[in-house]
Amino acid sequence: MNLDLGRVAGSETPWRLDADSLTTHGVVLGMTGSGKTGLALTLLEELAARQVPLLLIDPKGDLGNLGLLYPGASAEELLPWVDAAAAARQGISAQVAAAAWSERIAAERTRWGITPERVESLKEKLGLRIYTPGWAAGRPVNVMSALAAPVAALPADELGSWAEAVARATLALVGWGDPEAGMGREGTLLSQILLNAWSTGESLTLEDLTLRVADPPFRKMGVFPLESFFPSAARLELAMKFNTLLMSPSWSAWSQGEPLEPGAWLSGGTSLVYLAHLDDAARMFFVSLLLARVRAWSRSLPGAQGLRALLFFDEVAGYLPPHPAQPPSKAPLLGLLKQARAAGLGVVLATQNPVDLDYKALSNTGTWWVGRLPTEQDQARVEEGLREAGQPTAELRTAFAALQPRRFLVRNASGTQVVETRSTMALLRGPLTPAELTTAAPGPVPKAAPTVSVAPPPAPDEGSFSVPPGTFLAPEVVFSERLRACFEPWARARREDGRLFWQPALWGELQLRFDEAQGGFVLDESHHYLAFPLAERLEWRRLPLEAADLCGAPAGPGCFAPLPEEWDEAREWKAAQAELVQDVFQRVTGSQWVHAGLKLYGAGGQPRAEFEGAVRQAIEDRIDARLAQMHDKVQRRVNALEEKLRKGQARLDGLRSSSQQRQGEALWSAGRALLSLFDGRASRVGGALSAHGRSRQADQRMESAQEDVNQLQAELNQLSEEVHAQRDAIRAEEEQALTGVQQRTVRLERSDIRVARFGVLWIPLSRRA
Repeated sequence: MNLDLGRVAGSETPWRLDADSLTTHGVVLGMTGSGKTGLALTLLEELAARQVPLLLIDPKGDLGNLGLLYPGASAEELLPWVDAAAAARQGISAQVAAAAWSERIAAERTRWGITPERVESLKEKLGLRIYTPGWAAGRPVNVMSALAAPVAALPADELGSWAEAVARATLALVGWGDPEAGMGREGTLLSQILLNAWSTGESLTLEDLTLRVADPPFRKMGVFPLESFFPSAARLELAMKFNTLLMSPSWSAWSQGEPLEPGAWLSGGTSLVYLAHLDDAARMFFVSLLLARVRAWSRSLPGAQGLRALLFFDEVAGYLPPHPAQPPSKAPLLGLLKQARAAGLGVVLATQNPVDLDYKALSNTGTWWVGRLPTEQDQARVEEGLREAGQPTAELRTAFAALQPRRFLVRNASGTQVVETRSTMALLRGPLTPAELTTAAPGPVPKAAPTVSVAPPPAPDEGSFSVPPGTFLAPEVVFSERLRACFEPWARARREDGRLFWQPALWGELQLRFDEAQGGFVLDESHHYLAFPLAERLEWRRLPLEAADLCGAPAGPGCFAPLPEEWDEAREWKAAQAELVQDVFQRVTGSQWVHAGLKLYGAGGQPRAEFEGAVRQAIEDRIDARLAQMHDKVQRRVNALEEKLRKGQARLDGLRSSSQQRQGEALWSAGRALLSLFDGRASRVGGALSAHGRSRQADQRMESAQEDVNQLQAELNQLSEEVHAQRDAIRAEEEQALTGVQQRTVRLERSDIRVARFGVLWIPLSRRA
């Protein structure tokens, strides 16, 4: 899947990028006016046209231009987006400016082969949704859903990371402490309060959190009493900060709207998070929560070879700063750069200043787009990274000096080259204001209220119209791709009166805990089992149900088949439940990824790709440790040889200067001697021969010194070859451990099985009209 991004600079050769290469992430670097926003929109347009789900973080409002797609780009369409004040300063009307803009767009589209049909196709596929956290007038986000207990069971490390992210983000919102420092006692207390509540399935509100900061439901933090760790007076001061926030009139906008679920946002189309209306503290609060959610979602995905989705973060400066700064956004973003590749999630960052980015972030990006840079310090940072890829410094500086707007030095696995980006299909209008968002991406259209119709009485053999007790399966999922194989054999035609036909099944939801002492493995899972159709002998099978599939009441009027008479007795229900537990105990197992050689053990529910990533990281750490030991040994030899080489070179330079002087003396003496043959002063010939001899001796000493220098240089070269060979041997030896990943079976104990729900599940077997 190639992306059409422009041309190789100075030619008509198209420059295309393999979309799957973005799983190794990317970074766009360039000052204002370099064409960075145009490159970003071009990349996003190409991905959206190929229906790659996109999540865009937009602190300034530039990315909202993606919604300004006008296939015709007529002056009338462009007029609302003209900067009338700028046109007036130029002495022209807005209408004239719009006409000129339309002509420029037409010329650019002709140059790049962008047809109105291509723009219209992108407009249909884009599916742009613009989220506005903290602002009720747009598409608001209920950020307080972050305090709710996780619906799905999470591994202990992931749950702890999520609690830490929520705690640090909340502290950043109220401006408590240094946002670039570590957790601190405040973050530790908040995360412990959250974990304490979540462990019992309790969801919190900000009011709950405020009260529990003042009076936590525990009296120790680690081994120390709570009062010693965090005195009550200091806790009350922090609680008052939260209380002030709750009293703010603007706070209600943070607790309404769609839940903070980036997994759902990335299910299709393009989701843009607009942050230009927020102050720095509010932006850090939301971005930190969002990135932590995205990281948790990516870790729940199975492995993928290609690009599944892309996260684009514009103007990332301040959210991923160099060491030692540790804002709450840094850890989840670094985690994504290190781990998201396994899940097929690409991350692309954009910034004006490379020095504002953590070096580890730059080293974890496979594709660099480098535009014009504002300072020598920024150029030096980029040079440092590109030199490691084998790019000579002199060539880089020449390339940087020659970069013009919309031209970028691109480095990826294919090499390094200068490219010119194509024109965007969207308008490059500049940052959008909050009031302009509804034009760029109108909100969702409200659904029409359902109509109610009166149905005739049922046929005698069909059952009853009375709604029976039990749980009901949502009609839209019965014959979906996920469940079709389970119910297709019993499907029936739609009734003439439009009512759905419902048939009963036995259903149980079991909470299972797989645990192993070795490695501290704990995996909590919720399984749904179904016995359908009901028969004398029940056959239980696992059903891939989700919480949203189950309803407390049927969707609309229906006709319900009778429950078999034998299920009127309590003992039948008890026996069926015991039979289900026994069946699960005998047949169901879990699994844990292990690496015995490295003594590594996977967490509960951890995908193989993620565990292999941890194994690879452990191997890299071992390689680094061995290379560090080798470096210490080699460094002494290198220092000694370099010192000898320095002295030898200095001696050679001195001899070279002396030799040149001797040669001058010899020539002068020889000339005088030659002239003396004509005036009878032959005695000078001997002096000339003596000077010539001294010059010859100097040349011999210089040749000897040159041989010494050459010998020392050869020793350095040989030592370099030995180091490279040893390094390659260490890497080859350690990487053999990658084959040691194994899957260990984890069995249940009876006490590990808990029946959460058991009863009748009603299945709507009528096909859709």
